[in-house]
Amino acid sequence: MSYFVGSFNDPDGHSRNSLTSNAFYVISEMIRKRPDMKQHILKAFDNLDSKYGLKTFDPAFKDFHGFGRIINLPPGTAENAATYVHATMFGVMALYMLGEGNLANEQIIKVLPITKQEMSTSPFIMPNSYVYNKALNMDGESMSDWYTGSANTLLKTLIRGLFGLEVYFDHFRLRPTNAFFSNEANLMVSIGQKLTKITYKNLNQGKRTFKLNGQTIEPKLDNVNGLYYVNINKNTLEDQNVIEIID
Repeated sequence: MSYFVGSFNDPDGHSRNSLTSNAFYVISEMIRKRPDMKQHILKAFDNLDSKYGLKTFDPAFKDFHGFGRIINLPPGTAENAATYVHATMFGVMALYMLGEGNLANEQIIKVLPITKQEMSTSPFIMPNSYVYNKALNMDGESMSDWYTGSANTLLKTLIRGLFGLEVYFDHFRLRPTNAFFSNEANLMVSIGQKLTKITYKNLNQGKRTFKLNGQTIEPKLDNVNGLYYVNINKNTLEDQNVIEIID
């Protein structure tokens, strides 16, 4: 099994780190076959980090035959070595799945409009990207905001990464992050048409516990990322449910 994660010698002579290919090595769970690749993936993410979040790749593609339309985008804009929010969220999801909750949270804070002093687009809407190119006097502008799907990708990342909720045919799994943004968090979802409230509380009890409707569930340890998780059959749910995650 192989997976292309970057290049030491692209046709233009540059070596590049790629965000989405590294991210999907984790999201696809191929990382379980080679957990030793984690250090290399984290190094690639570190190389791609910027003040606006993880970039699509680096360095940017410039005028070179054979690269397609990407060369028509100025370096540091849209998908060309910029913080493209969809791709950044894939990287964030990978960080959560690697058990790197603090790093994932840092990236989310970087892309949220509310954390910016100035926005070139609607300050209350997730933009599709943040650009950075000193030569063109661009620093943090966004190309568009409405109808980008960025907010949807953010919400999916928070549900599947922060809370660690994955729903399958007959059961669902909770594998929450080891680093929430606050001491309390709540998520309301419908699982199999059963209303389910998932709550997190940090009581500094020294270990993580899970409860379903007041009944303790013994968690298992994921040896790849060091996170505790529980699998819950859908047929055990009542019409209304409360799942507690307590630290």
